[in-house]
Amino acid sequence: MKKLFICFAASIVFAFCFAACSSQSGLPKQDNPTDTSSVSEQTESKDEASKNTESATSQAKTPIEDAEISASDATEKIKAFSMDKLGLDGKKEDYKFMVSTKGLTIDKTDYLEVVASVVTKENEDGSISMDTKGDYFVSYDGSKILIRDVKTGEFSALK
Repeated sequence: MKKLFICFAASIVFAFCFAACSSQSGLPKQDNPTDTSSVSEQTESKDEASKNTESATSQAKTPIEDAEISASDATEKIKAFSMDKLGLDGKKEDYKFMVSTKGLTIDKTDYLEVVASVVTKENEDGSISMDTKGDYFVSYDGSKILIRDVKTGEFSALK
């Protein structure tokens, strides 16, 4: 029961932290690719774009209430992929999949942001520390899914 409460409290704390990071006005250039609170602007040639790689040409945050797909459905779409395709190690049960409270516009399409994180430490005060291991984006209509490379910050289609 205590572990269940800690997991629930951790999820709430992480959601509030994620919401606070998401509410920043004007997103700075991404210095840390695992930091989900910012998006780097990527430029690429038309040849690269034809290889299912997309760039962040717009940094606008959008309300997720406008999405046709629910946050839980977006999470389930991500979980439906193999761990290999998601670029994650271990079992899916080892990860917490959470949806940002704000959407993100990438190449004129609005997306829900879903992150996969692992608990790295349970602190003495009952809070937890989490490390983001995967960053995924599901279009508001559910038809497109992108993955952001945690090392380069580039987006590519997840199929």
